[in-house]
Order: sequence, then C-alpha cells, then structure tokens
Amino acid sequence: MKPNYSKIINFIGLVLAILAFIFLTGDSKKEVDVKIDNGLNEVIDFQKYNYQFAEGSVLGTLDKLIGDKRAVFYLPSTGYINITPGDSFGVVFAIQNVIEGGKNYFEYSFEPDDSTLTNCNVTKVQASSWIVTGQKSFGKITGGWIDKMSVYFKFPENVFCKAIYDFKITKDEASYFEDKLTFNIVG
Repeated sequence: MKPNYSKIINFIGLVLAILAFIFLTGDSKKEVDVKIDNGLNEVIDFQKYNYQFAEGSVLGTLDKLIGDKRAVFYLPSTGYINITPGDSFGVVFAIQNVIEGGKNYFEYSFEPDDSTLTNCNVTKVQASSWIVTGQKSFGKITGGWIDKMSVYFKFPENVFCKAIYDFKITKDEASYFEDKLTFNIVG
C-alpha cells in the first residue's frame, strides 16, 4: 500500500499553520524584553535591570560592581537596554570619589547625544523631556564614599530609534568621568 502523500502534506501544512498562529499571537512584549546575547549565549531579561529608585538589593550589587572605578551603571552584559515605545525605564548607577582632596564637589548630568536627535528625529528639548527624574544633580561626595542614584526615562509611544544619552561627571568643575547610556526603542 502506497502512502497518501497529499494527506501527509496537508497534515504537515496544518501543523505548521498552528505553530505559526501560536508564534504570531504570543506576547510581543517578551520579544522586546528578552534577547539572545550571541557573545555569551545567555537569555537577557532587560526588565531585571529596571529600577525607578536606587534601593533594595541593587545597592549591594552596585557596591560589588564599582570596585575602584569612578562610576558604574547596573546594565545587562549587552551594555544597552531594549525597551518598547511608551514604556518607562530606570537605570541605577553609582559614583565613587576615588581622588581625595579638593572641595569634593560633584555634578553629573545626562544629555541626549547628537546621534539621538538624528536617529529619533527629535529636538534636544524633546529627547531631554524623556528623562523624568535624575537628569542632573550635584553635591559633596567625601573620599571613598559611594553615592547611588537612578535616572528614570519615559519614552513616547510613537518613537522607534536608538536613543543615546551622554553621562558626564565633574569633580570641583573638572572632568571626572564620562560614559554613554543607550536605549534601543523597538516595537
């Protein structure tokens, strides 16, 4: 008895259609929050790094991360954050005074990188308005002290782009530390 190839093909087609339906109707937010990091072959849940305030267990994590560095962000191994348009995201960071002396007066600020203005087709004022809290601050940090803070963003619903923010710290009005904070706003 010969196999009925048309029935087999129809059955395979039905199975593929069911799998496609399940895949396409799944939670699309998970596709944004989870990424395969090819360098480390690990699954990354970006929401694990989302903090509105520097509090709780992340404070100990920042202590471990900073070591003898001047400043650190608590970010995934990718070094950037994937986020869905319309969502809010907070990044915690630490600043440490590793150079004793002077007035120990620190200032920090987050400003949109020029590429953000082009990538997102917005003005500097618009991109700055996405920072809800923590855009800038100042104060004294005595030698050896670690100050832990957060910067909180709220991205608009209709923006899909790479938003980069320059993070600059000065000590006694001299440059102390610079880095970039990158968000991939994807749908």
